[in-house]
Amino acid sequence: MSHAPLSTRKAIFARTAVLDAFCDLEERGCTSLHQAEAEAAREHLLDQCTLEASREDADSLPLDSERLDAMAGHVASFAHHRSALASASGNVPLSTMLADVATRLGLVDCDRCARLGGHDRPCGDPDNQSLVESRGECLRDLKDLYTFALSLGRELYSDAWGDGGPTAHVDLELRTCILAASAPTRGHARLAGRTDFHFDGTRHRSVITLGVDGSAYTALERDAAIYYLAHEVVAHGYYDAFASGARSHRDPHDVWADGWMDCIAADLLTSALENGATGGTPSRLRANRACVDAIQRCHVERYTPGAGERSHVSNGMRLARRRFLAMRSRLGLVDQTSSFDAMRSVHLAFAIVNAKGAAFDTVAAINSAASAFAFGAASGSGLTTGELRFYRAVTTFIDHRDETKLIGDLA
Repeated sequence: MSHAPLSTRKAIFARTAVLDAFCDLEERGCTSLHQAEAEAAREHLLDQCTLEASREDADSLPLDSERLDAMAGHVASFAHHRSALASASGNVPLSTMLADVATRLGLVDCDRCARLGGHDRPCGDPDNQSLVESRGECLRDLKDLYTFALSLGRELYSDAWGDGGPTAHVDLELRTCILAASAPTRGHARLAGRTDFHFDGTRHRSVITLGVDGSAYTALERDAAIYYLAHEVVAHGYYDAFASGARSHRDPHDVWADGWMDCIAADLLTSALENGATGGTPSRLRANRACVDAIQRCHVERYTPGAGERSHVSNGMRLARRRFLAMRSRLGLVDQTSSFDAMRSVHLAFAIVNAKGAAFDTVAAINSAASAFAFGAASGSGLTTGELRFYRAVTTFIDHRDETKLIGDLA
């Protein structure tokens, strides 16, 4: 197993430094009057970072900040009102932002990273990929996002199962790879995720790989990456955790993994961020409306192929999402709790089903019974008999975990 090559990791690291600097610029009120110019400057500098990272003689970090600073001088041709930007009351000069970028680029040094990791050579060496896993500071941003996604998944499955549950049976790992220009993506974000299953005869291992395009790593990709990672952890990472042998993948258009469980992953993630979750949350995600918007955008686009694209969306996936949204809205009527609190029983019950392998009959019973929420939403009144039956069935299932009984209770 390996990570994306150093050239890709350098580009992601450098472009992240630019995005961070511009985020700080916006927070300090520097783009209110000159947003178009600032955005043009940002895009130009992102391109320069990509070019610098791809140079054959730039085989390690830090990138040559002097070269970047010289190239950044061309930003002035985009920022026509640079003097106004620099002198506006309370604003930070563009030159200060550029200096911030240079400082951030110097935070990661391949030689220092290698020494701290106990290696003689930087991880640009193809035989030294273990250093990327053990240290890999150039991927720190993605690693922090993965750690947060993993914490959400572990909390869900631990709450559903307690000790000895899926988290005690499956080890999860993160890898990265180059996303080819021709690779299909879901939505406008240039990202792709997958999970590969491994079994050594004793323990299961789920290797989550995030495909990234270093030349197209923009604010959208950076904000959306947490959704892709959360989907892989929640929907696939702990799937069929108690299998006695090697696990089999579900169909890529599966209504369960890419419909119901994807909706739960998005629900967990957006609720955690909107409700101000702070434990283990990367600082830039806290109260970040742009990140929540990117998550919701990618989640919606997952079910809506663009014009001319080959559809990756099954009717079952769309139907599952519609019923999930209706369910989330309707269950807010249960004891006047919030819809998320009421949905927690659904989250836990579905996590149990997923870890047990999501048997065909169980998924079919859930799909059928959940149709009650679509009809209930049309009534606009209190919960219908069918909705209450579904809610009670999944709530009691959390305790007894008997899928045959669940199917009977849903009927």
